[in-house]
Amino acid sequence: MDKERLKSLYFYAVSFVCLMLIIGGLISFFFNLTDLMLPPVSTPPPPLVGEPPEINGRKITEEEWRKQQEEQHKWEQEQERRRNMRGMIYGAIVVGVATPLYVYHWRRARQG
Repeated sequence: MDKERLKSLYFYAVSFVCLMLIIGGLISFFFNLTDLMLPPVSTPPPPLVGEPPEINGRKITEEEWRKQQEEQHKWEQEQERRRNMRGMIYGAIVVGVATPLYVYHWRRARQG
């Protein structure tokens, strides 16, 4: 292979990789955006089963136990929302970094 052909092959290969990154970033962005826009699945906290646990040597009341479970449920929903936000940001960063790289390498590959 001559040097010019090898150089062209390199630019096409990098363009292809960048294009795949852009597609993956867009999928991640829109998947997480959709999860954020849809209302959360309103599953109630699981039913209380068994005896209330002991905290600092005393049994908690059923009302305290239920309140703890509700707080745990809210915390889990908030964590899911945060994961979706991070996924959106990750997707946007990947697209933002890969797009200029793709454009540069594609132009260089087309110039020959």
